[in-house]
Amino acid sequence: MPKSDPPKCFGDIVAIMDTSRIFGNKWSLLIVHCLSVRESEVNTFKKIEKDIGGISARMLPKGLKVLERDKILAASSATRILGA
Repeated sequence: MPKSDPPKCFGDIVAIMDTSRIFGNKWSLLIVHCLSVRESEVNTFKKIEKDIGGISARMLPKGLKVLERDKILAASSATRILGA
């Protein structure tokens, strides 16, 4: 962070940096969007993978784990059983 920034900007800059870290990859926003527009549905691993064109079976669980770790998503036990 620039040293010339006023102290009150620190919190805003940290929030921007955190958001960029979480959503800065290719798949995070797509995963969150896919799940949010289908919130009332059961979202299995295969269904999510099919709905997000181009995401690999290797990248989807990584993306889900990162979003769960950062408390953006909460996986249900049903989701875990079904493979996410």
